[in-house]
Amino acid sequence: PRLTLAAAAGVWLGYQTQAVVSIDQPPLAAWGWIFAGIVVVLAAEPGRSWQLGRAAGGPSDSRAAGRSGGGGPLLVGGAVVLAVAMLLVGAVALSAVWQADRALTEARSAAEDGQEEQARQASRLAVGLIPGRGLHWHHRAQALDDLGHPDEAYDAALEARQRNPFLPQPTRHAAELAAERDDHDAARDHWDAVLRLDPHGVDHRHAAAQHALERDEPQRALATLEPAVEVADHDPRLWEVLARAHEADGDAQAAAEARQRAQELPAPEDPDDPVGS
Repeated sequence: PRLTLAAAAGVWLGYQTQAVVSIDQPPLAAWGWIFAGIVVVLAAEPGRSWQLGRAAGGPSDSRAAGRSGGGGPLLVGGAVVLAVAMLLVGAVALSAVWQADRALTEARSAAEDGQEEQARQASRLAVGLIPGRGLHWHHRAQALDDLGHPDEAYDAALEARQRNPFLPQPTRHAAELAAERDDHDAARDHWDAVLRLDPHGVDHRHAAAQHALERDEPQRALATLEPAVEVADHDPRLWEVLARAHEADGDAQAAAEARQRAQELPAPEDPDDPVGS
């Protein structure tokens, strides 16, 4: 039982470590404290656990109870100290998240107002407080892009993708910035990664197909667009790009049919809405 308790405490410590790393995920942190309560309950009654499987009233019971009973207060005290320590660590981490989010808000506002130095300092503070969070690097890349520094923005976008490779949006931003730098091979790799992460993302496929057309790759554009058209055939913007792809591929009839379909469909109420929404 003591070995089991030690193992449980070890699992709890590992879970708390992950909760600190991903402290912006409340369910993860909350479950860590629930687990802590289980550990404390187990530590509070080590004698009962120690006597499981032995005949009641036997000599071995009295010796085992004597050995386990003395360790109860120590285990409870250790669990309480550990819980308080993790509470302090969690509070510091939550404070860092709050400060980083506030700094990012300031950075975006400053970038929109053209206040370059303030935007740089605020975004630098955000990634400095929590350097492992990819979204903070993504927002820094957006701020630098808004300020007209595509090279620095691209470096920040690569950091965002490296630190959080499972989100498509930072990778898409890296693809767009790579294309602006005329690094089309890198852009293609990034777009391929975006479509692997979000194969059903209609807006992603629309943008990736446009990049393929800019690179005179109509076959790639068609292969990228066809799944999107099947999902969102109500959006004329998809049909228009599909018509361009067929035209570039030399299929005039298919291009005419796609363009006619685009003209038959109502235009989106807001042209800035994501394609397929």
